[in-house]
Amino acid sequence: LRFFEGALERSGTGFLVGEGITYADLGLFYTLYELMEEDNVPDFAERFGLPRLGEFVETVAARPRVAEFLRSETRMPRYG
Repeated sequence: LRFFEGALERSGTGFLVGEGITYADLGLFYTLYELMEEDNVPDFAERFGLPRLGEFVETVAARPRVAEFLRSETRMPRYG
């Protein structure tokens, strides 16, 4: 996780590479979003001192299409 924290710091854009969201960002977001679930480590950013990753998750989750997907019935449930 510290690698990605550093990558976000180096990019300075809030994304891993470049000015906009990429597949790499979406892959990282998905992993972090799962990590933040209530039964995992919802406060991982604060607990492990990773503020950029915390901001990253909030930023990506707030994107209209991502937010719509997260609320949708098409999102695969975590446990079946």
